[in-house]
Amino acid sequence: MGPSDEGAGPPNHAQGAGGALVGFCALAVLYGIGAGTDSIEEAQQAVDANVLATQTPKAGGEILNVACGTRVTILGLANFLGQVLGRDVTPKFEKARMGDVRHSLADITKAREFLGYHPKYGIEEGLRLTVDWYQKHRG
Repeated sequence: MGPSDEGAGPPNHAQGAGGALVGFCALAVLYGIGAGTDSIEEAQQAVDANVLATQTPKAGGEILNVACGTRVTILGLANFLGQVLGRDVTPKFEKARMGDVRHSLADITKAREFLGYHPKYGIEEGLRLTVDWYQKHRG
């Protein structure tokens, strides 16, 4: 089982760093105009998929994408984050970086086939759960 496309959620290792959302919230920097798209995954769903993979012998040796199955623009994600937080999130725009992937959508077909994986919720609900977790645990 490979890593999820982008993780958003509570810290998942001893150093306490979270997924892509944590870095975004701390920096609020968008490269380019925010029109690039990505497919992200809420951390608990990624953990659940990894546990499921350990219990599914036919998944051994396979590389599986785990994500919500849809994509969102990075600027749209920033705007939705502001809505969830109840405040304006105005990212700082910087020059697009050479080599950045402009559009990404994780293909979760193999995870569905091998694991019976189906996302429990999409990007917006996953983001709400992540923000709720951080507000509860980080004050």
